[in-house]
Amino acid sequence: MGDKGTAIDGIRNMIKNPQVFTILPYHHNYTEDREYVDTAMFIPAYRMVSSLLDERGYCNEKDSIDYYTKIRFEKSTDPKALLIFKAEYCFTIEEALIQEGDNIFPKAELATQESAITLHKTVELPKPYRLTWKKDSENNIIRQVKSEFDPEYGKVLIIEHPLMDDNGNHYQNLYVGGIDSIDIGSTDSSTNNDVSEFCIVIKKRVFGLKEPKYVAVYKDRPKDPREAYEIAAKLLTYYNCKAVLESTRTAIITYFRDKKYIDLLMKRPRSTMPDVTKGNATMIGSPATEKVINHYRELIYEFIIDYCSTINFIEIIDQLLRYSDKEKRKFDIVAALGIDNTCPAL
Repeated sequence: MGDKGTAIDGIRNMIKNPQVFTILPYHHNYTEDREYVDTAMFIPAYRMVSSLLDERGYCNEKDSIDYYTKIRFEKSTDPKALLIFKAEYCFTIEEALIQEGDNIFPKAELATQESAITLHKTVELPKPYRLTWKKDSENNIIRQVKSEFDPEYGKVLIIEHPLMDDNGNHYQNLYVGGIDSIDIGSTDSSTNNDVSEFCIVIKKRVFGLKEPKYVAVYKDRPKDPREAYEIAAKLLTYYNCKAVLESTRTAIITYFRDKKYIDLLMKRPRSTMPDVTKGNATMIGSPATEKVINHYRELIYEFIIDYCSTINFIEIIDQLLRYSDKEKRKFDIVAALGIDNTCPAL
């Protein structure tokens, strides 16, 4: 494909909603997360490389992926050329639509960082950790958290653990979280079309001469949403920080109140209020109005321009590259990043 701008909008709708256009749907998992979807017919480029076909007309998948990966590596010095090549010789349905018209984020910077992570492998990758509450001598849970590297069951991705001062104490207000929550789990969802997932990101603010940086991400849709709420509480406690919440998600607020975690949620940032001089400072969470969403997308744009090289999470880069405002419910990490950025710098 490789087209971009508004011309691709109609094609995208046909690809992603084949039944609406009386197109025979194709059930496949050629997607970034390997989840099955129904789209118009899609065959990834690596399934057919003429120079690699054997006498049966079969193309070895590994050899084909290596073939295209080498070309991508060669084109990685030119982010624009790399994006066009990935759209024209795509591995996934998302790559086919990577140049969608309503993505405002700077793709050249994102493509450069994606290449550093996936092709050049010059970026340190986050590791999966499992967070647990510490207990006192009588086996009672206390408000302290320990982290354990757990490649099998760890659901929290961490690139940098919380910094401590010379006395071993947490710095105050060094970290801030952003939460895009869910009110129901995967078990309670009445339709497979509800693709929202719980997401929390933790960002380290500017510290001395060090640039701001995202240090931890948790993204999941557990069967019971309370599992996600509990992990979020542990993560915020671990980094000794508060999180800005998207205010329409009320279940997590109720859960945090019941569990006495409510101090971990930030009051509504004044930057998201209609009148910054008269806002209700006792309200929790940021409203998801069009004005606020446009504001936080601009803040994300500025962060990418200034600090894209600090993003170690390919999950973040991937969603920012694929983001579409028309399908923003599918981009939980972007929502969490945006809500996080509405918190004022200290």
